[in-house]
Amino acid sequence: MKLDSLTGLRAILALLVVVCHGGQRVGWLEKQDIVSGVLVGFGHFGVVCFFVLSGFILNVVYFNREWTIREYAVNRFARIYPLYLLCLIFTFPIDWFSPGFESGNRIESLLLTLLMQQSWFDFSNGRFNGPGWTLGVEFFFYAAFPILVAIQRRSSIWLLLLFFFSMTASMVFWDPSDFYCAHRFPLMRIWEFILGMVLGQLFLTRKVLIKVKHRVSLAMLVLLAGSTLGHFFPVLSGWAFSEWLLMSLCAGTVIVLLGDRDREPGARSMIAGKKWVLGGEISFGVYLLHDGVQRYSKVVLEKGLNVKIESADFLVKGAYIGTTLVGSVVLAWVLYQAVEVPGRKYFRERLGK
Repeated sequence: MKLDSLTGLRAILALLVVVCHGGQRVGWLEKQDIVSGVLVGFGHFGVVCFFVLSGFILNVVYFNREWTIREYAVNRFARIYPLYLLCLIFTFPIDWFSPGFESGNRIESLLLTLLMQQSWFDFSNGRFNGPGWTLGVEFFFYAAFPILVAIQRRSSIWLLLLFFFSMTASMVFWDPSDFYCAHRFPLMRIWEFILGMVLGQLFLTRKVLIKVKHRVSLAMLVLLAGSTLGHFFPVLSGWAFSEWLLMSLCAGTVIVLLGDRDREPGARSMIAGKKWVLGGEISFGVYLLHDGVQRYSKVVLEKGLNVKIESADFLVKGAYIGTTLVGSVVLAWVLYQAVEVPGRKYFRERLGK
C-alpha cells in the first residue's frame, strides 16, 4: 500500500524541526515570547508526530504479513544505521572539540551513541549529533515492536489497554522540571509509538476512519494547530502534560486523515506529489544532518563576520536558517543516492541470507 501523503508529511515534520533548531542557534528561543513558543512547538510536534507515525507505518507494513525477527531486524538496521553512523562521523569533530562540550563521560557517551543506547542515560543523551537522541528512543520502539505485535495479534484490546496504561504512567511520572526524564527517556515516550500502532490497526481494519471532505486541508489545519498551539496549551489549561497529549492527538489525526486520503481510488493530495515524496524520502538525512550543518555554518559565519549570530540583524538570521536548510536538503539528497539506497540494498542482501 502506497501512502505518499504520509511520506510527504515526513518532509514537513523535518522542516519544522530544522526551523526550530535554527531559531535556537540564532537566539530566538531565549526571549520566551510568542515567536520562541511557536518555534519550540514546531520542534516538539515534529518529534511527537515522527514517533506516532513510526508506530503507524510499522503496523501497517508488518501486521498482516508473515515475517521473521531476523528479516525485521535486518530491514531496520539497513534502513537506519548506515546513514546514522555517517552523520555521527560528520558531527564528531565539532562535538568532541567544541569548547562547550563537557569532558566527563566522553568515551562512554560515544560508545552508547554508537550503539543507539544514549537515550537511556542523562549524561549521554544528545551529546553526539544532538538530534540522534530520537534514534535512541526509536531503537527501543523497534525492539519492543515484535512483542507489541504479538500482544496485538492475541487481542487488540490488550494493546489498547497497554496504550492507556503507558500514557497514564507517563502522565503520573511526568515532571516538567526534569527535562531529560520528561522529554527524552524512552519509557516516557513509548505510549506515542503504541498510539500509532493502535491507529495503524484501525486503519487496516476499517475502510474509512474519518469521513470528511477536504481531508488534506483539514490535516494541515490540525498540524498547524498542534505545532503552534500545543506549546501554549499548558498555560491555558494549567496542566503541563497537556502539551504532549494534545500534540499526540493532533499527530494521530493528521496521520489518519492523510492515510485515508491516500487509500481512496484515484485520490492524490497536495503533499503526495513527486517533490514532496522525495522530500519525505530524504527527510531522515535532513533530520540527522541539519544540526551539524547549522553548527559548522555558525562557526564559519561568525568568524567571517566577526560577530555572534545572536547579535546579527533579522535578515542575517533568516538567511542563516534558510541557507542551512537548503544545505541540509542538498547534502541529504546526495547521501540518499550515495549511501541510503545502496546501503539498504547491500545490508539486506548480505545480512538477510
